[in-house]
Amino acid sequence: MKRLPHILTLTCTACLASAATINVPADYATIKGAIHASSDGDVIAIAAGTYYEWNLNPQGRAITIRGRVNTDGELTTTIDAQGSGIVLRCNSGETESTIFEHLIITGGYSDYDDVGLDFGGGMCNESSNPTLNNCMFMANTAYSGGGMFNWLSNPTLNGCTFMDNTSGGGAGMSNQASSPRLIDCTFSNNTAENIGGAMINSQGTPMLEHCTFTNNTAQFGGAMYISQGSPTMLGCVLTANVATMSGGGIYSNSNSNPMLEHCTFENNIAGSNAGGMQNWRGSASLNNCTFTGNHAGNRGGGMYNPGNFEDIVLTDCTFTANEANEGGGIRHTGRGSLVGCRFEHNRAHLGGGMLIYHCGWGTSLNTCTFTGNMAHSGGGIANKYLGATITDCAFTANTADEFGGGMYNIDSNPTVVICRFTGNTAQEAGSGMYNDDESLPSLQGTRICSNTTDQLSPADSYDDDGGNTIVDECPEDCLGDFTDDGIVNVDDLLVVIAGWNRPYTVDDLLLVTATWHATCP
Repeated sequence: MKRLPHILTLTCTACLASAATINVPADYATIKGAIHASSDGDVIAIAAGTYYEWNLNPQGRAITIRGRVNTDGELTTTIDAQGSGIVLRCNSGETESTIFEHLIITGGYSDYDDVGLDFGGGMCNESSNPTLNNCMFMANTAYSGGGMFNWLSNPTLNGCTFMDNTSGGGAGMSNQASSPRLIDCTFSNNTAENIGGAMINSQGTPMLEHCTFTNNTAQFGGAMYISQGSPTMLGCVLTANVATMSGGGIYSNSNSNPMLEHCTFENNIAGSNAGGMQNWRGSASLNNCTFTGNHAGNRGGGMYNPGNFEDIVLTDCTFTANEANEGGGIRHTGRGSLVGCRFEHNRAHLGGGMLIYHCGWGTSLNTCTFTGNMAHSGGGIANKYLGATITDCAFTANTADEFGGGMYNIDSNPTVVICRFTGNTAQEAGSGMYNDDESLPSLQGTRICSNTTDQLSPADSYDDDGGNTIVDECPEDCLGDFTDDGIVNVDDLLVVIAGWNRPYTVDDLLLVTATWHATCP
C-alpha cells in the first residue's frame, strides 16, 4: 500500500508524456512528418504560412491538427495541394476524436477512378467520422465533392466554409450514404457541372443547423441536390443560388424525405422549374419556412411539386413575391397538405399564388391566406383538373387580367368550405371565382362578396352545399359567427377548435362563448 502513490505518479506521468504538442515547422518541417510521429492525444500545431502538401492521412490516430488564427480571427494556416491530389483523407475508421481545426484547405484535386474510390478534392472520408472546426475549403476540384466527399461517414463540422469549389456534382460537399452534422457552416460560389452546386445528399440523414448557401450553381439543385435522402435543415438560409434547369435552391429527387424548419429561400433562380425548391415523387415536410423573390422560367416560382405519390406537408410557410409562368408561389401536383400558409404578392400567367394541377391523390388547404397575388387568370389560385379540398381560407385583393381574380377552376371540382373571397378583381369575369364549362366546385359556408365586378361567373356554376353568401356587398360581420350561417352555435366552436392557432386564438374562443346562440340579420 505504501507504493500506491508512486505507481499513480508514474501512470499520470506516462499519460502526460503521451499527449504531446508537435510544432510544425519547429519540430517537423512537414505536416505529414508530424502526423507520422504522432500518437493518440497529440496536438499538431501548425504555424502561420502556406504548406504545399497533400494526401495527409491520420491513419486512425485520435489527434488534433490545428492551424493558427490571428488577432482578427482570420485563418492564417493554409494547406495547398497545388492540384497534385486530395489534401486530407480519413479512411481508417477515425472518430470524432480526430480533429482538424483552423485550416484553409485549397488546391485539392481528384478525378473519377474506376478502380477505387478517389473522390473529394479537399477531403475524402471513407467509413470515418472526424471533427472539423473553423476550416475553410476553397478552390478544390473533384469529379464529386470538390470540397469534401463522404462515403459511409458521419463527420461533424462546426463553423466551416466551402467556397469556390468545383465538381461534376456536389461542388462543396458530396454525401453518399453518409449523415454528417453541420453547424453554422457557409457554402458560397461553388459550381457543379451537373447536380448540387453546394451539396449532394444521397441515401443519408444529414443534419444542417443554421447553415447558409449563397451564389452556388448547378443544372439541378443550385444549392442542394437530394436523392433518396432525408436531410434535416434547421434555420438555414438559401440565397441567390442558380439552377440552369430546375431547383434553384433545392432539388429533391424521388424517394427523398427532407425536413425543413425555419428555413429561408430568397432570390433563387431556376431556368425552367422551381426557383426555390422542387420535390419530385417523394415526401417533404416544411414548417415556418419563407420563400421570397424566387423566380422560375416555367413552373413554380417558390416551389414545384410534380407527380408526388407521397405527402408534401407545409405548415405556417410564407410565399412572397415569387414569380413563374405557372404557379407563382407554388405549382403542385399530387398529394399534399398546406396549413396556415400565406401567399402574398406572387405573380404568374396561371395561378398567381398557387396552381394545383391534376390533383387526383388528395391535396388539402386549411387556414391559408392569398393576398395581393396577380396572374393572367387565377390571381389567387388556379385549379386545373380534378380538385383540392380548401377549408377556412381567405382570398383578398388578388388580381387577374382575364378570369378568376380570387380563384380560377379549369375542368376542376374543388371542395370549398368556410372560405372568404373579398376585394378581388378580374378584368373579364369572375372577380371572386370563375368556373369554366367543365367545372362545378362544391361550396359550403363560403362568402363571395365585395369583389370589384361579378362575384362568381357563371353565377350558377357551383354545387350549393348550404350556408353560402354570394352577394355584391358583404354583410356586416356577425361577431362569433365564423361559419357565416347567421347564428353562433356549436358549428362556430368547432371551426375555432379545428383552426386553433391557424388563425384562431383564445380571443376567438371567448368571442364564440360570449355571443353563444346570438343571431345575425
